[in-house]
Amino acid sequence: MKELFDDSDMGEMAKEKLKAYNAIFSGLDPHKSLILNQMCSLFETASVAYKSIAGIGKYYSEVGGVCEAGACAEQYMKHFEILKELYGNCSTNDLETRIDKTSEYLKNRGWYGIPSQIDKDGVTHIKTAHGMHSDMESFIKAYNDIKKVYAQAKMEEKK
Repeated sequence: MKELFDDSDMGEMAKEKLKAYNAIFSGLDPHKSLILNQMCSLFETASVAYKSIAGIGKYYSEVGGVCEAGACAEQYMKHFEILKELYGNCSTNDLETRIDKTSEYLKNRGWYGIPSQIDKDGVTHIKTAHGMHSDMESFIKAYNDIKKVYAQAKMEEKK
């Protein structure tokens, strides 16, 4: 297999991750590669949403953390809907099953999958695809509630 770039300046951990990436992604047909890339993007945005919630009181105000988590959760939903289409407009339950299996497949090969949520007290919560999806829906709802309150306040200012 031909490497895409010279890895001689990379540290051992980076080389290990590159090897894992190549073992997973090299030789995939374009459709499967697209699915895996969308799934990894879904995991990444969920991870940032969880970190935003965990950072409330430390890095973010409550409103700031919820807004960042909500914005990330909205992006997560875009990837989720793309994946549903890529799997032939499958149901949410079917996609959650596929996400769980893919996450396990990727993690077993040294990559990443469904993020573990670490709360503000440092407690790790292991998530399934269903739990992650429910959390993202909750973050979006909270974000939309904040936007409604903000819009209402702006309307009151104009009066």
